[in-house]
Amino acid sequence: MNPIKFIAAASLCSLSFSSLAEPTVTTNAFITAGISFTDSKIDYAGVGRNPNSSDVSKVGLQFNFDPDIDLPIDFTFQLLSKGRTGWSVEAEWAYLSYTPTDTLKVTVGKILAPFFMLSQSIDVGITYPWALPPEDVYGSANIPFNSVAGFDITYSNYIGDLEYSATLYNGENEFNVPAAGLTVDVDMQRTTGVVFELRNDYGMLRYSIHDIEFTDNVAVATGGGFPNATDGKVLFTTYGGKFEWGNIMLMAEQAKRAMSNSAFPTTRSWYTTIGYRVEKYLPSLTYSEIETSNSPINQSESTLTAALEITTSPASRLNFEISRISPDTGSAGLFDTFPAALGGQPVDDTTKITSSFSLVF
Repeated sequence: MNPIKFIAAASLCSLSFSSLAEPTVTTNAFITAGISFTDSKIDYAGVGRNPNSSDVSKVGLQFNFDPDIDLPIDFTFQLLSKGRTGWSVEAEWAYLSYTPTDTLKVTVGKILAPFFMLSQSIDVGITYPWALPPEDVYGSANIPFNSVAGFDITYSNYIGDLEYSATLYNGENEFNVPAAGLTVDVDMQRTTGVVFELRNDYGMLRYSIHDIEFTDNVAVATGGGFPNATDGKVLFTTYGGKFEWGNIMLMAEQAKRAMSNSAFPTTRSWYTTIGYRVEKYLPSLTYSEIETSNSPINQSESTLTAALEITTSPASRLNFEISRISPDTGSAGLFDTFPAALGGQPVDDTTKITSSFSLVF
């Protein structure tokens, strides 16, 4: 049975017991409003010289339903609307959770795709120190979706003060990929992955590996001339960590996307962020980079970002940042054009300015 249909049926069954139990519904919401612009004549990941309020802005509403029955289950449903996707409202998450023990949890439905260190909170702006996470790593040109229809199993436990966890998941999805100013339809038949995490009071370490099979139409979308894009494969790996010692904050993450039988390039991307917190202010400096290979679509670039986060309340943040984006020679970077060697427009070093206000309630 389709996982989403299964959840809907299970929800109706659990609601039928509402007269016999005391079910609870918890509602949370989050919102980010912002603006960004560049000094480039060619749009960078959808942002150009005119102020753009869609690049950063989003709003989400999450419901958790506990039917309060003998089985240890609950239901989570999240609606999300993002400026980057034209403000369409989508069910980002919709899953049933089964927690038979304190150390084991199983979810089924439309679940989180746990590719990155920030995947769990990527749409909640107060959970990271930038207006937007580094585009070179977290941008939709790398991994263009946040959830899959499938299941995951997580085991977690403690060794002293050290918490460790392992997650196995499997799922499928259909989505669009922005590629050099085009939109490519992708049908992902399967993604399977495992994630390992270690946490304590000072920070966390994380490693993940994902095997993906898909079909895309990039050869058709680009007018031909590229390798057969049918039945492409990806091996995607990430590792990273976040630590805080006193006022010092350090984050770093690397991702590698190894492509097979596809016109999309193999990529290696990474970022490092260092910040120093002074009361409600957190200034930080981030260097990020993406290197591409095995494809005529060259998107290699580097970015230096200076950011300032201001804590305006326990549940809200102001963020300001300025980025200097430097495409490699002959590369189109993540600009909305093909490399000049493929008939695209040449791109130059570009400055991008972004500000945002984020709130959870």
